[in-house]
Parts: sequence; structure tokens; C-alpha cells
Amino acid sequence: MATDVGEEDGNDRAGRLYRQGNDWFCRSGLRSDIVIEVERILFHLHKFPLISKCGKIAQIIKSSQNTEEDEKHILVGCPGGPDGFSYAARFCYDNIVELKPTNILMVHCVADFLEMTEEYSEENLLKKTENFINAVLLQNWKDCLGALQSFQDCASEAEHLQIVQKCVNALSVMACKDPTMAEWPMMMYGSLQSPGAVYSGME
Repeated sequence: MATDVGEEDGNDRAGRLYRQGNDWFCRSGLRSDIVIEVERILFHLHKFPLISKCGKIAQIIKSSQNTEEDEKHILVGCPGGPDGFSYAARFCYDNIVELKPTNILMVHCVADFLEMTEEYSEENLLKKTENFINAVLLQNWKDCLGALQSFQDCASEAEHLQIVQKCVNALSVMACKDPTMAEWPMMMYGSLQSPGAVYSGME
């Protein structure tokens, strides 16, 4: 099961992020005024969309002595590396970000790392991921297993945020309610598909 977050309304939307070679750019009429480097991958972006939703980047820019028009900052320790940061960057530009069991732990860890909280923007990415975890992930046996099998890229962060423990607890509760679930081979998850319904995020 998956849900889309963001407000993108077309492939040619101004502000759409795209990759060219190893680097990321934003399709916009405005010149990039900040470069974020994540594990040698460069993201040529704009300050305003980032600082309006990312507390960590807002603090980095505020404390920087860089006066160049196109300032550059190296982001160390980002969960999931460039792939993880790309989810957050797309969300900042209102590009569609699909939340699903195979990426939710990474996206949640990135949102926490970048401090994408309600303090900076309503319905920010951290809240979106928390809603998905509680309303979708922890309610479905296959989704929980899928998430646990795909969190290697941010294992330490996921452990710190206790998401893994929440998944294990949810599996335990579901197994108690229906013992036949525990008989499913966990390594067979890759051949199973979650229901096709899309979670709307509305309660």
C-alpha cells in the first residue's frame, strides 16, 4: 500500500527536480543559489524552498559565513545518502513523493534528520511519514515485513527512532490475533504484493 504526498500537477511543473549525470537540478526560471553536497552528489537548489521546510538546513545557512551567490554546503550523515535527501528535496518543491513500505523508514529518518517539523511548515514531511507509519504500515503484516527488510541504508537511525521496535510490536500483536500469519516465510515477501488501494492521508 502506498500514498503520494506533495502537490505536483504535471510533469512540466516549474520546480520539478531532475537528475542529470550524477547531480540534481531544479527546473525553474530562477538560478540556483545553493548547492547541497551529499556523498559527492550535488543538488543545485534554491534556499527558500529548503529553509521553509527544513530546520536543519535553515540553521546551516543562518550560521554560515558564506557570502557567495551560489553557496555550497556539505550535508554529512544524511540517512539514505543522496537517495534519502532527494525525497526531502522533492517534497520541498512540492514534487510528488510516494510513501510506501520499501521507502518509508528512510524517508521518515531523513525528515527527522532535516527537522522537517510543523514548526517550519504545516503538514510537513515528518508528520506525513508518521501518519503513514501509524495508519498504514503498522496495520498490515506484509507492509511491516517489507519495511523491516528494506531499512539497511538507515538502520541506526531507524533503531534510534524506535520505528523497528514499533514494527516488531505490531507484528507481535497481529500474530497473536491471527497465529497463521506467523507461518508466512519472511523471505518470501519479495514475491508478495500489497493491496492496490492508495492511502489518502485523510483521517
